[in-house]
Amino acid sequence: MMTVLEYALDVNKTVEFVLKKCQNLGINVSGEDDLLSDEDITILDSELANEEESFSHASRTYDGPDARIHGRMQQAGCGA
Repeated sequence: MMTVLEYALDVNKTVEFVLKKCQNLGINVSGEDDLLSDEDITILDSELANEEESFSHASRTYDGPDARIHGRMQQAGCGA
């Protein structure tokens, strides 16, 4: 078990971010001194890992206009 503050520091997020995430996940805490159970921590860890994986995947697979222009410039030997 750990407090919301301890968890926020551990995952390098703000207390406000963690509280909002808890609210969205149905974890009953309202302040930085409230305790998170081991189960709460597991749920939060899983949610944060899923978010980071989704963000990482989205940034790797971007195929917008800038990506196509960059690719064409590289093919033309522009070094961009």
